[in-house]
Amino acid sequence: MLFRSVYETTTVFENGNRIYAWVDYTISGNMAVWSTQNGVRSSLLCFDGTSTKTIDTLTYQSFGGSSVEVSEGSVFYTKRVGRELGFYRHKAGMSSKISSIENLQNLQADGSNLAWQSSDSVSGTDEIYRYDGSTVRRVTNNAVEEKDVQLSGKWLAWAASDGGDYEIYLDNGVGTAALTNNNVEDYSPVISGNRVAWLQSNMEQENLFFYDGITTQQVTSNQEIVNPLITGKNLVYQRREE
Repeated sequence: MLFRSVYETTTVFENGNRIYAWVDYTISGNMAVWSTQNGVRSSLLCFDGTSTKTIDTLTYQSFGGSSVEVSEGSVFYTKRVGRELGFYRHKAGMSSKISSIENLQNLQADGSNLAWQSSDSVSGTDEIYRYDGSTVRRVTNNAVEEKDVQLSGKWLAWAASDGGDYEIYLDNGVGTAALTNNNVEDYSPVISGNRVAWLQSNMEQENLFFYDGITTQQVTSNQEIVNPLITGKNLVYQRREE
């Protein structure tokens, strides 16, 4: 099998035949998952390091590539049957439905843990959900916007509006704590275990903050920061300079 990426699609040559796959394929270890479109039929395929197998198929509809994740030998994906959107897990050659959902955005996977955002049909705002390998739990239940959910093991971090600006929250699977409470914008969290870094802006300057699991410290002042990353106990980031 040969992949060749061109603009918004990837051409896949399989057994001498040319079909089309969306560019947002997912790779984890020696596994790769992608969707293909051939006429009215869409297929979700998986290469497990040895061979390629079809996980699921749809007619007159397509799989959401941004809602596909691979973790510990399982493939998690969404598909719509009639008017119902379902969230599925495929493992050991079998697919099972995890839950019915309104929609699914920003799917995160780490081991057997999953997290995502889904809009509430009543409030119309995005809420945070998590899956621990057996149970789906709704983490937030309010009428404000949640965004930028990030997952590391059992830990979740995200930004949520308090009605005036966005604050950063941390959840350990049991309870949720606010890491910020101010009148400026806090956003774009990154996480590793219970350590969280995020950006803060007051429209005049941007700062980088880091929570090490115990205390929060300001790392930079009035600098443009890109791509912050936590590795172990260390925080790494890029700084733009004139």
